[in-house]
Amino acid sequence: MSLAMKRFDLAGDKWHFCRTNWCGEEAGLLEDKETSLETEKLKEGETLLLLEGSLPPKGFLRLAVYLDKKSTGPTNSSKNSLEWLQGLIETFAAGVGISRSETETKPRSTSSLDSLETNSPRYCFLGDVEISKQATLSDLKAHLLTLPLLDNYVVPTLNFLRLCRLESDLEPGRVLRRMDLSLSRLKISTSAKIGCTVLNYEESLSQSASLLTVRLRLADKRDYGPPIEVVFDTPGSPTPAALRKFLSETLELPADGFVMAKHFPNKYEWAVIRASPPTQTTKGKKKGGQQKAINLRQKPYFLKDGDLIGIGVSGSDGTGVICI
Repeated sequence: MSLAMKRFDLAGDKWHFCRTNWCGEEAGLLEDKETSLETEKLKEGETLLLLEGSLPPKGFLRLAVYLDKKSTGPTNSSKNSLEWLQGLIETFAAGVGISRSETETKPRSTSSLDSLETNSPRYCFLGDVEISKQATLSDLKAHLLTLPLLDNYVVPTLNFLRLCRLESDLEPGRVLRRMDLSLSRLKISTSAKIGCTVLNYEESLSQSASLLTVRLRLADKRDYGPPIEVVFDTPGSPTPAALRKFLSETLELPADGFVMAKHFPNKYEWAVIRASPPTQTTKGKKKGGQQKAINLRQKPYFLKDGDLIGIGVSGSDGTGVICI
């Protein structure tokens, strides 16, 4: 730390290091300045970020919280979404911060429009919160309800509030489950970004459920209809047949009349979800034995919360193949 600050001609003691991922984004704080580089398992050639700001107190997390603009929960007023968003911007411009006790360190400033991040059209930055690593998911939800910017919503119970991990591009990832689990058990770290959605219904997802976004291809167009959020849960293994049956009943489509595909944004490609894995061959001959049923949570689909499923209705373009 001393060498870095001297190299960049920096002053003060409110600086800290952060690890980076493969594309140079924040991937975890180095929380103990006294720990050796060997203990932190830092290797030669690794890239670190030197960021301004004090570290959270020992045993606490500092989480960046974002509000889902698609929150459907009831509000305390009859303002439409445009008026609400304007009020949100005016609130930030007026310098309304997040209340904290005197023992908590000051988070990043929320006193200007610069703090309203717009990298994602779906989420807007609410602020940083500090909370104990041993606090439960229920405690975190209750803490978030004290934020001034959530006062506009009516939240009868904590199950009307959905929290999820946000990916590096601020797209929704895994939904946080089990209200009684601690944040450390949920593997929440200081570098985590949390998405907050206010619902108009109670939600308590099981461990086997997957929150998916489904988009139906429009007939005779290379475009898709509006996103539909669905909860896919099955008592048995999540197979392609189970997903097809679920989507058929949910979208009111004939079970054998559409093609399913999962979108992989990092690869910019779609993977058609087939009923069975490709037939393996050995020296030009088919491999014998009964093929194992596909589990969508495993290779090659890795189905999880936040995934986008495209639906191409057979005959919509003469072939029934999903076009991107």
